[in-house]
Amino acid sequence: MSITLRLVDSHAKISSDINAAIANHMNVLLKKKINKIRDNIKKLVPGWILEQPEINSLMDEGVQGSLNAEFGLYPGASNSAVVAITNAVKESVAIKIDPIYKNLQGGMTISIQPNTFSNLLGLTQGYTATPEATLHWLDWLLIQGDRTIVVGYYYKPSKEGRGGAGTMELGGFWRVDPRYSGNISDNFITRALSGREKDISSVIDKAMK
Repeated sequence: MSITLRLVDSHAKISSDINAAIANHMNVLLKKKINKIRDNIKKLVPGWILEQPEINSLMDEGVQGSLNAEFGLYPGASNSAVVAITNAVKESVAIKIDPIYKNLQGGMTISIQPNTFSNLLGLTQGYTATPEATLHWLDWLLIQGDRTIVVGYYYKPSKEGRGGAGTMELGGFWRVDPRYSGNISDNFITRALSGREKDISSVIDKAMK
């Protein structure tokens, strides 16, 4: 017995119908998986940030010449600041679905970290309050670059000071160590997130299977 099939639609119509079916399937799948993709990317973000040398230097309590010492952080302040920073960046992860049409154009847009850094610059943990002033050290580190922050004082390593690793003394000037200083387009957060496309693609691939 033999069966003969005859296609009554044109190749273009058949191709269009197939693409439409694929697009519909992908749209349904993306909506179903979006939360899983976002949550799994959020799990990766803190690790990327914690790899940065700026974080290590912030956490170096009592170490002369560290960011912790030069910023004059109180004991324990660096830990709460790092937790707040990583959480703020993690919670900024957002995914926008662009509907896939039958030309198979569309997909998703993943964003991490606003380029204004407002979510970080507004953190109370990024400030140090002293009797003389409130010091916005996270602003200095993230966006002030190598510019002079303090005129008329310089950092002197010692076992004195708020963190027991140095004080500010009369004379000279002070700026963030150029090894760590950042600006609005190049700082320890942008560097932590740069080049992570492969990791993100792996999260998407696993979620979509």
